[in-house]
Amino acid sequence: MLATQNYIHRLAESLPQTVWTVDSTGRLSYGNSSWHALTAIAEGSPFVESYLAAIHPEDKVLWQNAWNEANASAE
Repeated sequence: MLATQNYIHRLAESLPQTVWTVDSTGRLSYGNSSWHALTAIAEGSPFVESYLAAIHPEDKVLWQNAWNEANASAE
């Protein structure tokens, strides 16, 4: 692991907020302990499918639209 990644992961582990990253293939590449405690989604899991299952049904369409827009604009 690169020194910068190690530093970022140590920093993320110190936060009570959820921190996670998704790679270009759409898989969860990192989640801090707060993320795993909240979602129980493992690294390497297909992110959208796994995360949508954890979202309240009333929020799924809004979240999916925001996700699609972020991907389309590469933000």
